[in-house]
Amino acid sequence: MKKINDSELGIRAFYDSTADKVVMERTVTGDFNKDPHTFLGAEIGYNGTNAGFIANVLQMKAGAESPAGSGVWKTTETGGTNAKFTYNSSLTVEPPTNEYKINNIQFNFKQVTAGEETVTVGNNTNAAFDSIVKFVNKYNEMIEKINGKLDEKRYRDYQPLSDDEKEVMEEKQIELWEEKAKSGLIRNDSTIQWIE
Repeated sequence: MKKINDSELGIRAFYDSTADKVVMERTVTGDFNKDPHTFLGAEIGYNGTNAGFIANVLQMKAGAESPAGSGVWKTTETGGTNAKFTYNSSLTVEPPTNEYKINNIQFNFKQVTAGEETVTVGNNTNAAFDSIVKFVNKYNEMIEKINGKLDEKRYRDYQPLSDDEKEVMEEKQIELWEEKAKSGLIRNDSTIQWIE
């Protein structure tokens, strides 16, 4: 069973001690073998040199040998079924998993329904309104900040400090000096005024 589980066959095998049986199952969901000529449509089939071991030792021969004496068995199985739904009354979709994404809407199918189910998708106007208000507030904050910088006084006597000058100054003095040196750098800048 370890070889089966470690292989890339997409099959998991385990021993069920309660039922005293070896169980094999696919590691992916859905109905993949729709060809009735390949293992008579079974999801898991086997042939070749190990077919006898699987059929006789593991007792996985419930089903049919086809053709008789060939060593090719179709086991009795409970196969998976693809999820199936119709979108917008025109597109029938049959994904092999219980998840499907269409038009940025994620569907997660939890159970089989007896009849028709309707999903209605509408616009969330409250969320749209909140987003617009948030954008306008941020925009206004930015404009206010830019206007403040356009009107900011320029201190021409405060040139950038050299490393030697910084060495003889306190940290707070450097901070205040650089604040003055950077002040008014875009005062009355016509390009930025035009953007406004």
